[in-house]
Amino acid sequence: LHDVCQKYAPIDELSAFKVTSQITSAVLALKRAGICHRDIKPENTLMHLKTLEIKILDFGSAADWDEIVSGSVKPVGTPTYMPPEWFTSKELKPEESTVFSIGACLYILLTGEWDYAQGSLTRDPETESHLSPISIRAVKRALTSIPRNRISIFSLAKLHATVIEDLTKC
Repeated sequence: LHDVCQKYAPIDELSAFKVTSQITSAVLALKRAGICHRDIKPENTLMHLKTLEIKILDFGSAADWDEIVSGSVKPVGTPTYMPPEWFTSKELKPEESTVFSIGACLYILLTGEWDYAQGSLTRDPETESHLSPISIRAVKRALTSIPRNRISIFSLAKLHATVIEDLTKC
């Protein structure tokens, strides 16, 4: 996915949501199995160009979901995709950080950019004139800097389904 983003992004909204919908579904399946990947990013996602089918790769940072929640496992991941709370409190909750990483993937697919450093997104999704209001809303709900206000993985999956349905009608 990293190479696709570098070569082809920004891509159309429908394709971007189809890709991140699959990432979200994979993360939900992992959560149900009690596993947190902890390093969702384009570099760890394989994508077939023609079908847009994705596969999640590199489970070297994966850990038991409940152990992460209890604090018995040290937080890990790639700083470039870690949520703002990591930089302010060194805290990573599995759901909130995973949703942030999926939001980053979506934003990269939609804009071709990821201007993020030390917990701060330097571009405002609202200024992306080529994005529809629903795409802006989805990105903002996944990338909000307040973890408790970030959309849940389950709600993100439902939002993806709604967006895909709406964009398919257009």
